[in-house]
Amino acid sequence: MLRLLRAKRPRWLLLALALALLVGSAAWAAIPGPGGLITGCYKTVNGQLRVVNSSSDCRPSEKALTWNQTGPAGPAGPPGPQGPAGPSGIAKVTRLVTTAQDNFAPTDNDFHLRLTLGTFTKDAAATHIRVLWQGPAWIEGGSTCTYQLRIDGKKDTGSVNPGYEPGEGGDAVLWLANGATFNENAIADTADFTGLPTGTHTITVWVRGVSNPSSCFINPGVFTMTVLVDEMP
Repeated sequence: MLRLLRAKRPRWLLLALALALLVGSAAWAAIPGPGGLITGCYKTVNGQLRVVNSSSDCRPSEKALTWNQTGPAGPAGPPGPQGPAGPSGIAKVTRLVTTAQDNFAPTDNDFHLRLTLGTFTKDAAATHIRVLWQGPAWIEGGSTCTYQLRIDGKKDTGSVNPGYEPGEGGDAVLWLANGATFNENAIADTADFTGLPTGTHTITVWVRGVSNPSSCFINPGVFTMTVLVDEMP
């Protein structure tokens, strides 16, 4: 019965194989080289290409080639479609609440400062401010009561004139129908303000009566009134 004996490899052969593996690992780690440069050897007979560490590794039958791992940037593409606008285009919303009330009996036809609704902070100089105030009010006697929103004492036109001026906004009006002596209603007053600097600002309500009402009342039931301040681009 024959026994197959496994030939022992000489130690010098094992050492040579280990060195080859180390050299191969070092060569692989160097590709691509510094700066992302890749070097190859192109065999001119059959077009076979192999990647090497440097052009000195190419044989006489090969031609050295180099290229970058990352190519040059291409031209800019056309702009993509514009996404849909946000639901409101509002950059910042500040919500103020107050239970303040005021009962004013006008004696002239000018606006008078009657109520402070609160303060807000404006973040950017180029934005504009929209103020929405909702609350109950009533008129008793006279003809009309006008409730006007102002910021820092100024109308939405920037004027501080106490009288009525054509073109001004932010006015909510309660009036009496013919023969009536009392009217109570919920009002929603909106005004837009441009050119305000950054920083803290105060929102106030100014009241004007025509034909001298005996009462232009704000929030007679002491309800919680809401003020929304939108900072808009």
